[in-house]
Amino acid sequence: LVTINDYKSVLGQQMPRNLYMASCRNQFGDTRCGVTLASYTVTGTAASASTPGQVVATSSLSAPGGSATYALGTLTMTSGANSGLSQLVNTWDGATTLGLLRPFAYAIAPGDTFSVHAGCNKGTANCTAFSNLANFRGDPFVPNPEIALG
Repeated sequence: LVTINDYKSVLGQQMPRNLYMASCRNQFGDTRCGVTLASYTVTGTAASASTPGQVVATSSLSAPGGSATYALGTLTMTSGANSGLSQLVNTWDGATTLGLLRPFAYAIAPGDTFSVHAGCNKGTANCTAFSNLANFRGDPFVPNPEIALG
């Protein structure tokens, strides 16, 4: 089967090919980013104070290298009713409590285990902290739309 399209089909292509913005276009930890997430991942056990929207670890989590925070990182449950499910970390209190952007589907029981990796805000400061500035794919000197049209 051969399909021939009219020239108008070119108008259906997504444009522009690259979006120019101040933040990095890489996904944190992908091959273009170059950061190995396993190097910035810790494991923990959920305490009884945990809820589907907030995971409280039984012991203090060590601060990850690079960004020094788990905010904007990913928490993956490795046991319990939510095993294999992941959620984006919204906040971290610097010790044991990880607030999630969206709650897990099921209750988190004391003793459920999880892994969590560091977050990245896609700025040049984070890339510098991860010693990864060479892989930064943002355009930090592109003005914000409010300023460009000002």
